[in-house]
Amino acid sequence: ATKTGNLSEKIRKIKKLIENTLKPGDVTPEDITNMSKILSTIFQIKYRKGKGFIYSEDNWGKRTNTLNAEDNDKNYTTCANTTSLILQSLGLLNKDEYLKPGTTKIPQTMKSAGFNNVLAKKDEDKTMNEILNENKLKPGDVIIWKKHINIYKGKNKDGEDEWFDSGRSAPGFLPDKEEKTGIIKTIGPFTTKQLQQSEKENNRSFNILNDKPIAIIRKQKQIIRPLKPNEK
Repeated sequence: ATKTGNLSEKIRKIKKLIENTLKPGDVTPEDITNMSKILSTIFQIKYRKGKGFIYSEDNWGKRTNTLNAEDNDKNYTTCANTTSLILQSLGLLNKDEYLKPGTTKIPQTMKSAGFNNVLAKKDEDKTMNEILNENKLKPGDVIIWKKHINIYKGKNKDGEDEWFDSGRSAPGFLPDKEEKTGIIKTIGPFTTKQLQQSEKENNRSFNILNDKPIAIIRKQKQIIRPLKPNEK
């Protein structure tokens, strides 16, 4: 009874956080990592209730525009859907807008809120390992790869890089024979070592350190133009 009570209280707290919506222009990188934590908790709650998020590229875009942890319907997701859901929940994407792997095009809603691709041209041929070694990532960065999307959380207390990730190569993916694909138990955060180990165990071609990102989406500082003499 205590366990159920704690679970219900956790759901109520999550809902309260979600309902406290922000204007897109006020969203910070910290809000992105906080919303990622919230969604990861919801994934875990739904998994424990036997209603986990099903990884399915065939159902891409279906039933992932909700953060209702008590929803009993099936929810489908992919790495792109999960990331898009986080951004939709913050008002950075409309409900019909999604980020997609393999493209550097940023939806207008995000651009209007001050988010852009900050991957410099000189860094376009660098692996993620090189980018991390040069300290060019910041917490809340949305990383787009040719065939993947995830979110960089930052470093943990031990100095390890951590990520929110719902890909098939991530530790949160559990094969499921009934669904003929798998269930996403959690989206992390995971350390780079955990992701690499999972990639190896699942025999995936994606390698978080050796692959090259094609875009790093981040909120840039707003540039305030100088006032003209007649505007003073």
